[in-house]
Amino acid sequence: MLEAREQAILERLVMGLTVPRIAQDLGRPLGSVKDDLRTIYRVLGVPGREDAVLEAIRRGWATAGREWRGIGGGRLPEGM
Repeated sequence: MLEAREQAILERLVMGLTVPRIAQDLGRPLGSVKDDLRTIYRVLGVPGREDAVLEAIRRGWATAGREWRGIGGGRLPEGM
């Protein structure tokens, strides 16, 4: 399970915010947010941002509407 600060970062990833914007929103140093992202990816067992978003939605840790376009404009797979 993620800590509260990691969950806050993950929620912002799902919203499509950039890493610098996430750091600004949370009032945290950019390097700290990047460190937390590596932890999030490890916990979720994924290689990067888009996979983390999809896995978080699959696990019910974050939500997104069907209109979510994500990175690269892809739609959510059926069942998500």
